[in-house]
Amino acid sequence: MLQLTPTHYAQRPRCAPGSSPPDGSPQAHLGPWTVEEISSLHHQVKENLEKSTEKYKAAVDVYRREVQFNVGDLV
Repeated sequence: MLQLTPTHYAQRPRCAPGSSPPDGSPQAHLGPWTVEEISSLHHQVKENLEKSTEKYKAAVDVYRREVQFNVGDLV
């Protein structure tokens, strides 16, 4: 499992503060590679959440038991 911290989920600047991107435009260029990067990160985060959920469920299910009630039982 890939260990990611919340700082890995945030968008990082594409250039140093106060400098302009290599193409000279005033804003950082966001191209298809960024979409792929974000999609990959989204996929990793989703997998990590699913694995964590499965692990948590397995730990909780150890203490879970099936209880059947009959008519007239005092609960």
